[in-house]
Amino acid sequence: MGTVSNADPTVGATCIAEIRAREMIEFKEARTEFLKSGERVRFEMLDQGGVNIFGTIDQKVQLRQNE
Repeated sequence: MGTVSNADPTVGATCIAEIRAREMIEFKEARTEFLKSGERVRFEMLDQGGVNIFGTIDQKVQLRQNE
């Protein structure tokens, strides 16, 4: 299995790896960077009525330091 892509790619993607793969096919190079420490990820899924189905996920990216 894997991520579930939108039928319409202009609407969005489910992960950065999917976006980068599409870029590799279209442009022969990945143009989207991976997330960096300190960046924030926020997403939610709404039903057709605009109701938040599972709540909002909002996290800050923190890279682990080598110990």
